[in-house]
Amino acid sequence: MGFAPFLGGHTHSHEDPKETTDRGLLGIAWFAFVLGFAHEEEFEIIALCAGSNHCLELISAYALTVIVGIVGLTMLLIAGYQHSEEKVKQYTPYLPAFSATVLIIMGFGFIVGVF
Repeated sequence: MGFAPFLGGHTHSHEDPKETTDRGLLGIAWFAFVLGFAHEEEFEIIALCAGSNHCLELISAYALTVIVGIVGLTMLLIAGYQHSEEKVKQYTPYLPAFSATVLIIMGFGFIVGVF
């Protein structure tokens, strides 16, 4: 924002909201792709595959497990949310306080050495 409102400049954006959304989704997808390389499982599987005749099967089993685990769990959570959306909405104002309480307890646990 800067000093534009005080100096007579205008502060609204001339960007199309659709383009901003597309860039945002592309950015999220790109970040997820790069984040995938932060996990070393793929490199460990490649190391296990060295000299093996079952590399394709191992990689396929890993990929299917990840797909079922992530996509399946996400779909179950979405279905559960849709099923109990009205009940969840009534507790939405309390979620920040609940999250803060959990973080404080976890932080205290780390300081004390419980976790």
